[in-house]
Order: sequence, then C-alpha cells, then structure tokens
Amino acid sequence: MAAIKFLVIDDAAFIRDLIKKALRDNFPGSTVHDSNSAKRAMAMTRSLRYDIILSDWEMPEMSGEEFLVWLRQQEHYATTPFIMVSSRSEKEYIVKAIQAGVSDYIGKPFTAEELVAKINKQLKKIGHTGRSVDRTETTSLGALTGGGASKPAEKTAPPPPSPVSDSVSALTGASTPTPTPVPKPAPKKTEQAQLQFSGGQLLCLVQEMSLQAMGGLIKRDSNMPTIMEQCVVSIVGSDQEQVARLNAYVYAMRAADQRPECTAIKITLRFVDDDPQKLDILSRYISKR
Repeated sequence: MAAIKFLVIDDAAFIRDLIKKALRDNFPGSTVHDSNSAKRAMAMTRSLRYDIILSDWEMPEMSGEEFLVWLRQQEHYATTPFIMVSSRSEKEYIVKAIQAGVSDYIGKPFTAEELVAKINKQLKKIGHTGRSVDRTETTSLGALTGGGASKPAEKTAPPPPSPVSDSVSALTGASTPTPTPVPKPAPKKTEQAQLQFSGGQLLCLVQEMSLQAMGGLIKRDSNMPTIMEQCVVSIVGSDQEQVARLNAYVYAMRAADQRPECTAIKITLRFVDDDPQKLDILSRYISKR
C-alpha cells in the first residue's frame, strides 16, 4: 500500500500533536505534515498532493470552513477526503460544513479510536486499506451527527448537569450550613464552566482564571478525566449564557481537602487555543470578574 500523506491544520499545537500521534501510531509509514493556519496550509497544498486533510474550524485569519470552500475549487482537491475537527458540534455548524463539501466531521474532544474510525472510512473510499474499516459510508447530516439506522454503536454521554446554586456545598454534597445566623456580605456571582470530555460532561465551579489556565471545583464522578486529557471548556456567565468556548487539557487534579468523604476535586485546565479573537473575548470576560 502506498504511503498515506496527511495534512493536519489547527492553531492549537496541543491538538495537532494529539492528531499526529494518533496518525503515526495507527498508520505507520505515513507522511504527516501540519500547519497552525489555513493560509499557510493553502501554500502547502500547492506544493504537495495530500491524501487526507484534517482541519480545525475556528482559526485566526481564515476559518476551516473558508479553507474548505477554497480547497474544493482546486482541481486536484475537489474530492480529497476532508475531515473537520472542531469543538463546534452543533447541528448548524455541521450543516454548514456539509454545504462547503466536508467528507466527515468529528467533535472535540475525541478519542484516538474515534478519529481512526473516521479516517479509515475515508481511506476505504479512496482505495486505501485502513486498520479497521467503519461500515458507515454516506456523507449526510444523519451520518455526521450520528443519526440513521446504519450508525455504529456509540457510547452515550450523560446529560448535561443542571445549574447549581451559588454554593460549593451544592457541588461537594456537604450538609446544610449551621443554623446559627451569621451576617455575611453579598455572595459573589457564581461562575460556572461546562467541561466536555470524551467520556461525558462535568460541571465546574470556577475559582480562578487567566488567559492561560482555569482552576475550579468538580464533583467526583465515575468517569473522571485523566491528566493531559483534552477538554472543551464552555464558560457560563451568572445569567447562564455561554461566554466563551475554548480548547484545553487537564493539567492537574487533587482532592479539595483531606477528608476521606470529600467528593470535591480541584482541577486545573490549561488553554491551548492561539486564536486572538478567543483570547480577546476571554480577556474582556476576566476584566469584568
């Protein structure tokens, strides 16, 4: 089998490294090139013919959607497999990707197995034999979102956790406060973040935040994330409106205190996006805290 030539495009180096490792581990002998911008990728596609392209959606200067529209206008890339890898998994984004000519779509965070399955499906279409062929063939909204009768079995993520009150006790499961009335200042507005991992979702009570990282409390769960696991962070304001969505990875985790019955976990996440627009939104949000 001829060596497969992959092009990986994402402004986050952490995500590019994850994808490149999955490709090299599962497709030995393949050529893997990467780019931190779609504009640079345009020049790369002119100098080398790639077999499969994997691209992020939200990037500075040119989005993955804009790059895909341009690519489909190039004679040699009119039908080249193009997999969109994005934290934007809403139906409206998938519809836009289909209209632009996407071959398949995978949401962040993802596992190596999920990514390889998507790639194997595209390899089969262009005559390459992957390591395990996915039976799903059609490129349609149902296929990309997981609908349709031919959908392979997938693990079901738990439903999003409901909003919590402005109290760490709601997250830790602590007993009700002492009935002795103690004057307290007005409580600070609760800052929350929805953390999306490949195994499901967790609610985080935000304690600290910078342009580089976020720290907070999560409740111990049966599907706890691991160190270095990728995550999509959706920051939620006090009015329950989403403020920003960023890609991150788990940097550290530890028990919130030393009590054996403690169910609160202190988690630190490092942001990996290098998108000026996202960082500007986050900067303005931090300045208003």
